[in-house]
Amino acid sequence: MKKGLLVLLALTTVFAFSCKEKPQPGPEPPEEEVLTVPTKTYSVDKNEGTLDIDLQANYKFTATVSDDAKEWLYVASTRAVESHVVTVGYRTNPLPKERRGIVTIKSTTLTETVEIIQAPGDATITVNAEDRTVNPRGMTIVIPVTSNDEVVVTPDARWMRVKEVTSEGYVIEIDINDTGAPREGTITFSSKSDPNVKATVTITQKPANVDPHTLKLLAVANSAVVDAMQDLPSVLAELGYTNLKLGYFLVDDNLDAQAEAFSAENATLKYYYTNAEGTWNNVDTLVTDVLAPDDWDYVILGQTIADGGNDATFDAGITKIVETVRKSCEYVPFAWHMTWAYQASSTNAGFKAYDNDQNAMYDAIVTAVKNKIEGKADFEKIIPVGTAVQNLRTSFFEDNLTSNGVNLSVNVGRLADALTWAKAITGKSIDGVSYTFNPERYKYESYYLPAIKEAVNSAIDNPFKVTESVNYLPRKTKLADAAGAKNMITAAGYNPADYVEVPITIIHNAYFASTESSTLKTGFNGTAASDANLKKFASTHIFPKAQIPIGTLIVVMEGYQYRPDAWTALGTATASASRPGNVTAGVVEVTDAWWGSFNFRGFNIAKSGAPELTDSEQNALDGIFGIFIPKSVLGLGGLEDYGNGQWTW
Repeated sequence: MKKGLLVLLALTTVFAFSCKEKPQPGPEPPEEEVLTVPTKTYSVDKNEGTLDIDLQANYKFTATVSDDAKEWLYVASTRAVESHVVTVGYRTNPLPKERRGIVTIKSTTLTETVEIIQAPGDATITVNAEDRTVNPRGMTIVIPVTSNDEVVVTPDARWMRVKEVTSEGYVIEIDINDTGAPREGTITFSSKSDPNVKATVTITQKPANVDPHTLKLLAVANSAVVDAMQDLPSVLAELGYTNLKLGYFLVDDNLDAQAEAFSAENATLKYYYTNAEGTWNNVDTLVTDVLAPDDWDYVILGQTIADGGNDATFDAGITKIVETVRKSCEYVPFAWHMTWAYQASSTNAGFKAYDNDQNAMYDAIVTAVKNKIEGKADFEKIIPVGTAVQNLRTSFFEDNLTSNGVNLSVNVGRLADALTWAKAITGKSIDGVSYTFNPERYKYESYYLPAIKEAVNSAIDNPFKVTESVNYLPRKTKLADAAGAKNMITAAGYNPADYVEVPITIIHNAYFASTESSTLKTGFNGTAASDANLKKFASTHIFPKAQIPIGTLIVVMEGYQYRPDAWTALGTATASASRPGNVTAGVVEVTDAWWGSFNFRGFNIAKSGAPELTDSEQNALDGIFGIFIPKSVLGLGGLEDYGNGQWTW
């Protein structure tokens, strides 16, 4: 656009012109004032230029432009020829509609107005986007459009529509392509004033995987993600996925290290994948070769267990991995594996970051995922394994879901993990799944699998909140023969009225081996699934010294025995020579000598001689062992205070 005069006179310019000298004071009467503008309306074209307005005046006058037209209309000059002329300038009309402005000419007492009408400018429209290939599963895209007119948007296919208009552009919603074939459509953006002024964007979309039997999942895995994927092929097969493509790159480290290895130029990593039989195999391969087919339904990411609650460790690694994936798989959605809190007795160094507090660690994990993952555009799914595990810990499994205090147990923990993945990703019900890692590990209790499903379903419904078990609570037991126990206590020289029996949890088919560690050996945490000893014992949980105070009575019914296994510290082994032996005495009083140098006790309960037990005999163990706390240590001396303070069973 030409500038010069236009720019210099952009501000309102007021010119005054003197027709002639004012009459000198004297006896002559003043001349009658004249101001006449013969033409009151002028039309000009759309381009910039000037216009002369003729007028007659015999007094000084001014010419001004109306406020609503000052942006494009201005007074350039006034001059006297045979009559007077006001020259106005106007700028090029950038809009495709006419515009009007008023020039006001005013002398001492008279006023005339002239309307200037400028023709419409040319319509323009620019689409600041190239043709697009979009996600087969459907998506929304934003197309920036610049125009000097109202825009009419016309998609030529019903699977595309305008969702909304934002400051960033036109938001276009695109449906999933479930036709089984590629498709192409055009979105036309045209000027309302001149439909011939338009721009188009072509949208291409590959067919989506709508085969109900096909699912393709790729993960960048640490050990926590590996836990989930081991049982996943079998679980998904039961959900009807007969055409599975599952794979993961193993970089057993935090997100930053994963990103560094995964995103390096010509990165070659260990790649694990399933064959047609669902068996895992592995090969060293280029990352780009695995990404290249661009047919993955989801790519799954996750942080290490230790850093799962540290959201400061999320952003950089996630960004780098996502950028690398997007180079080959532009529109694949991501899912986030939300990890779990350590076992409460874990001695792992990473636990210190959470003050060795399982609940604090779980809360930190939830907060990190809500801050960094929830609602983010790249992540379509959150897999709430951490919540499923925490839910399951409120059931009879209690805090026995890891094999080492950190990683999930080979059967129950991993199965809960896999079921959470399956339901979170597919949305399908898991209620009919019957798969177990090894049926031998589940034959002891028929309700192990339903308890896992209850925890998983609750986690999917409430992914950031613990939901306590309803149907599979821990078995809190007391001695079945209360009268017989009282007689035994009396016969041993104690007054039963001075004691309160503590409800305890009995875990069937389980035992401690303190000479190895403080980890409970069970059929459901995978630590001793093939061990014949499982059929011989049931166990309690571990009691710290404060929970079995001096003066407590340990009672076992005739025909049974217990071993009060012991540790100085959790996570350590006890020397064979120091391990307590089996006890068959009906009543034993806890003394300083009984505790000795130990700080923790856990009880293995069995029939005398520890024979293998049937299921009914295992169930009978619930009522043959009891712990009686002196009322004197319970503050107010009654059961109403039980559960307060240090009493946490």
